[in-house]
Amino acid sequence: YDLQRFGLDVVASPRHADVLLVTGAVTTRMAHALRAAYEAMPEPRLVAALGDCALGCGVLGAASELAAPLEELLPVAIRIPGCPPTPQAIAQALLDGLDAL
Repeated sequence: YDLQRFGLDVVASPRHADVLLVTGAVTTRMAHALRAAYEAMPEPRLVAALGDCALGCGVLGAASELAAPLEELLPVAIRIPGCPPTPQAIAQALLDGLDAL
């Protein structure tokens, strides 16, 4: 879907990112690293929850290894539901979210 034509690139460091794209459930072991990545991002910054697991829809149940739904840990600005979401839905949600910046 060539999101680069819209100026969207995947970057190696959160210091160069505008959007933190979370693509799965947040485990207890990843919660701290996720917060650290978010804090390293420059303002303005957005968090995108991609898929039902990141949105905390209970797909994996209430396992003890899950920290919490992403929205309880970070401010989610872009919600992309689906299991999995279609590429068109992902692209549209990201572009709409960036328009809000």
